Amino acid sequence: MDLPDRVHHHITKSVIGPSSARGLLSKGTIQSVRDFLRDLDTPQFTERGEFSATLDLKTNALARKGQASWGAARKFLNLYLREITYNFFLREKYHLEHIEHLLEVPLDSNVAKALRKEKEGVRLRRWPGVIHLTPDTSAQYQSVAAAVAARKRTCRVHLDLEYWRPEQ
Repeated sequence: MDLPDRVHHHITKSVIGPSSARGLLSKGTIQSVRDFLRDLDTPQFTERGEFSATLDLKTNALARKGQASWGAARKFLNLYLREITYNFFLREKYHLEHIEHLLEVPLDSNVAKALRKEKEGVRLRRWPGVIHLTPDTSAQYQSVAAAVAARKRTCRVHLDLEYWRPEQ
């Protein structure tokens, strides 16, 4: 196993842990989510014009395999994609610099609350929770995140760094 493979293995284990999975998975299913992510064909996400379709396809597949809700599966994929894109070794190995602007912000209650406070998010519907998140509600929150990110001159995936446990 070369260094990028070891890094990949480490990220797969660390990104889906007790904190990120709390209340979203039944007991004993964290490993199946990790296995799914480890075996994911990451280069599929870098094919031009196919990112959204691939993300939807893999979200549905992970929801089925991981015994997770659609919202939990989407959150796990978004966390995973963010972390491998942030990592120097994997970003280079999989050519992920091309998808950074396409990545979604991983949605949870902290991100939803912050987005609803932004001027672009005042009309967002009430946050249903990750477990009850639907593709339609997710799309609405992601649309607001894209508008906020554009105003802040960043990518929406990076908003999680600002919104998750904000400094007082």
